[in-house]
Amino acid sequence: ALMRATSEAVSTEGDPSFGVAPEALGAARWLAWRALRRGRFELAKTLLRGCAALDPHDAWTWRALAALGMRTRDVDGARAAALAARALAPRCPDTRALVDRVTSLAPVAEEAS
Repeated sequence: ALMRATSEAVSTEGDPSFGVAPEALGAARWLAWRALRRGRFELAKTLLRGCAALDPHDAWTWRALAALGMRTRDVDGARAAALAARALAPRCPDTRALVDRVTSLAPVAEEAS
C-alpha cells in the first residue's frame, strides 16, 4: 500500500520520462557516450539502459546501445538495439549503416521447422 501511495504521489501521468528534465537526460546520454568511448562499458550500459527506459523513442540511445553491444561482442544485444533504432529512424543513414554492420557480425540462427 505504501508503494502504491508513493507511486501515485509522484505520478507523471503520460510522461514516459518520469519527470526527468530533458537536460538531465541529455547529460546522461553525453556521459554514456563518453564512457563508451573511454572503454567504461559497464557504466555506459547502465546509463544507456536508463536513457532507453526513460525515453524509449530515442533512436540515438538505441544506436549507442548497438555500438556498445558490438564493442562488447554482445551480438544479440547489438542486433536488438540496432533493430529498435531502425524501427524509430528507418530513413537515417547512420541507423541503416549500423544495422548493416550488426547484421553482418553473425548470421541470425534460423529456427528449426
